[in-house]
Amino acid sequence: ALFRELFTTPQFPDDIEKNRVANSLFLLIKATLATFLIVVFGVIVVAIAGYNVPSLPQRMALSMVFVPIILSFLGIARKGYVTLASHLFVFLLWVATVFSAFLTGGIQAVGYGATIITLILAGLLLGMRSALIYLMLTVISGISMLWADSMGLLPKADLTITPLSIFSTYVMFFVIALQVLFIATDSISKTLNRAQNELRERKQVEDALRKSELEYRMLIEQAPDGIMTLSTDQVIMSANPSAAAILGRSESELIGH
Repeated sequence: ALFRELFTTPQFPDDIEKNRVANSLFLLIKATLATFLIVVFGVIVVAIAGYNVPSLPQRMALSMVFVPIILSFLGIARKGYVTLASHLFVFLLWVATVFSAFLTGGIQAVGYGATIITLILAGLLLGMRSALIYLMLTVISGISMLWADSMGLLPKADLTITPLSIFSTYVMFFVIALQVLFIATDSISKTLNRAQNELRERKQVEDALRKSELEYRMLIEQAPDGIMTLSTDQVIMSANPSAAAILGRSESELIGH
């Protein structure tokens, strides 16, 4: 029950944008956690099968730290701090990808190319200004790693790059990218539906107003009593047939006098 409540997306009906970000954040966190756990499970299965998995203890230790931190972001968002949770989530992913690149070969590493996912998430959750900030940070980190590489300062890779590790990393990127695409298309679809509903409601209001005006005009026209409307300076603006008959003049003769 606790986990079910934790993973239930909070709703903020009074703030449409906050509600949108919360929905996107929870979908992305769920996708990230699911993909991460699947990859870890796959690595364990491969290790049990007898294949060599480099740095398995480090990977397990990383998992034990990564998952609780991500879960804490869900708790923060559920308390209403959706923007803060989004900032923490994007920052954690950015740090993880850049740090991974730093440990596994600099800008030539798979992790550095994965920073594009962070930029997309920043734009989706936090806006273009945040995406530009992360872009500048990514460029600066890349230049720093280029300089460190030229000076021989990059650390020797702690994690051996294998086809399995590359495949696992790409699987995570593909799933997150697919989730981002789903959120973007879903957001566009909801925006279009909301616009169509607003147009439909406006048309219904206009039709009701037009019908009300027609009924009012028919009521005035068929009234047995003389009815006229006057402007503030006592000029006749309209007159029904009964008023014209009582005064012995046509409606057109009365209007404007």
